[in-house]
Amino acid sequence: MRYDPLQARVMLVDGPVAVFLHQAPEKELREAYSRLGALVNAACVQLGEADKEEKRNEFAARTQR
Repeated sequence: MRYDPLQARVMLVDGPVAVFLHQAPEKELREAYSRLGALVNAACVQLGEADKEEKRNEFAARTQR
């Protein structure tokens, strides 16, 4: 692994999201951050759907009792 999260120079945490930054050229950092935006958006959609499904399942289980 090129960038070990345990060796990060900066760790930014806001609730359920964390970003680990290593010493690198500014251009490389900005490009990586840009790519991460698309990945975070996709993860949000998937996690949101999983949360909705979990709530539907909990509701269905309660109504079957």
